[in-house]
Amino acid sequence: MQDPNLRTKRDYLARMDERQLACRFRHSFPPLLGDKLPKGFDVAPMRAGVMLVTETCPVCTTQIIYETAPGGHLDYDVRTRTLRYVYPEWWIHVPRKDGVTVTMADARAVLWEGQIKLIKAAARKHGSVAA
Repeated sequence: MQDPNLRTKRDYLARMDERQLACRFRHSFPPLLGDKLPKGFDVAPMRAGVMLVTETCPVCTTQIIYETAPGGHLDYDVRTRTLRYVYPEWWIHVPRKDGVTVTMADARAVLWEGQIKLIKAAARKHGSVAA
């Protein structure tokens, strides 16, 4: 159930966990590289050679779950048709019907402000920066 106190973009941004802000539009699902599957990538056999794939974001723990084509092949039509997201219980959903839009830029600005002291300190290493 949605919190009735969340009415404006500012309300939503103030309540969002920094993990959600960091992943708002771009999760950090690990790439498939090398000779072993990355942590957070799980595959379970289903029927007729179809596999159920679960990828877990290491930052916010959101999962994307989808099916492969028979033989384990990745078919984007099948993936798109079966794709679903499973969000952690603390995730705050912004309902579209309320007319509130939280953009990636909004989320990044909140994270930036939370880290401004670290950002300025890093910049000082390269020369003069106003405090």
